Amino acid sequence: MDADIPVAHQRLMDEVVIFGDRGSLPSRVRSLYPLYGLLGIAYVFIFILCVVSFSRVHAISEKAEALKSEVGADFDQLYLKAQNTSSRVDAIELDLSSLKSEAQKPSSRVKAIGSDVSSLKLQVSVLSSQFLALEKAVEIETPCGFLWKQFEDHCYFFYKGELNWMDAKVMCEAKNATLAVITSAREQNFLSSRTDNERYWIGLSDLNKEGEWEWIDGTDYNSSYKFWKTDEPNNFDRSEDCAHLWSMGEWNDVHCTYVCNAICERQL
Repeated sequence: MDADIPVAHQRLMDEVVIFGDRGSLPSRVRSLYPLYGLLGIAYVFIFILCVVSFSRVHAISEKAEALKSEVGADFDQLYLKAQNTSSRVDAIELDLSSLKSEAQKPSSRVKAIGSDVSSLKLQVSVLSSQFLALEKAVEIETPCGFLWKQFEDHCYFFYKGELNWMDAKVMCEAKNATLAVITSAREQNFLSSRTDNERYWIGLSDLNKEGEWEWIDGTDYNSSYKFWKTDEPNNFDRSEDCAHLWSMGEWNDVHCTYVCNAICERQL
C-alpha cells in the first residue's frame, strides 16, 4: 500500500500540470485547499500555544526561584534564632546549676553578717548602759533630769518630732507630765526663746465645746494669761480645736490632727 502513495501523488501532480496549462484545476485538487488552510491555521495556533506556554513556564520558574530564595533566607534566620535560643537556654541552665550549687553551700557572708549583728548588739548594750549612767549623773546635778529644762518651779521637755495633739498628750502623760500650760508672760518668754519659731503643741483646746477654751490641767482660761496671734483663734474651716505655739511663740488654733512638736510640763 505504501508503494501506491508515490504513484498516486505523481498522478496528482501530473493532473495539476496538465490542468494548470488549461487554466483550471480538477475538483479533487481544489477540495484540498481548505484542508491545507486548516493545517496552516493549526500550525500557527500550535506555535502561539508553544510561545505562550514557554512564557508562562519561564514566569513560573522565576517565581519559584524567588520563592526558593525567600524561603531559604527565612529558614536561615529561623535556624540562627533557634541556635541563639538554644545557647541562651544552655546559659540559663548553667546559671541555675551554679545558683543551686551556691545555695547548697554554707554562706560565709551570712555568717559574717550574723557576727556583725552580734557585735552591734553588744555595742548597743554597752552604749545603753553608759547612757543610763550619764542620765543618772545629770539627774544628780539638775533637779529636772536629763534633757528637761527648768524654769522656776517647773520642768519642761521640748519634744522634737511629728505628733498630733492627742498623741502629744499621751506622750507627755507617759513622762508623768502634761502638755504645757502657760500662765504668765515670764513663762511665755521662756518657752518662746527655746522654740525657734517652730510649732509646738500646748495643753489648750476647745474640744469639749466649740469656743470654750480649756487648759488641760483645769487652769481657768478666762482669767489666765493669753498670747494669741492677731485674729486668732478663728476656727478656720470650723474644725480648729487645738492650740500650738507658732511664729514668735504666739498661739494659734489648728486642726488637732495636724502634726508638730510638743512641750511637756511637770512640777519640780
